Amino acid sequence: MEIDLRGSNMRDFKDFYYILGVKNSSTVEDIKKAYRKLSKKFHPDVNNQDDFFEERFKEIQEAYSVLSSHSERLQYDVIWNEIKNPSKKAQVNNEENLAKDKRENKRTSRKDSDSNIASYIGIFVIAVEIIIVSM
Repeated sequence: MEIDLRGSNMRDFKDFYYILGVKNSSTVEDIKKAYRKLSKKFHPDVNNQDDFFEERFKEIQEAYSVLSSHSERLQYDVIWNEIKNPSKKAQVNNEENLAKDKRENKRTSRKDSDSNIASYIGIFVIAVEIIIVSM
């Protein structure tokens, strides 16, 4: 299953951790236990083919399919973190921007100080020339 990191999936996001009743830090073994427990409880054959249980069972299968696969879970976690912790993402972006601004300010201040030194040297050279000419 390919997980799209952008676009319509952001609106249609399903919290697979919530569906399985586990934390995002759960191990594969914890996810497997939760899946087995819920799939027994919501299996359509056990619940007289009720549509609610059938839909819930499909969600549980989809959640397990993604969270039990290492690569799919990594992709899913990227999306999950963006949606569940938007301020954290913004905070990281702000910190990155602040660090970038600091680096640029250092470069600018160095350039400014270099140009100031060049100006002073230029003035000094002119002053020396004036003194030499007037002698």
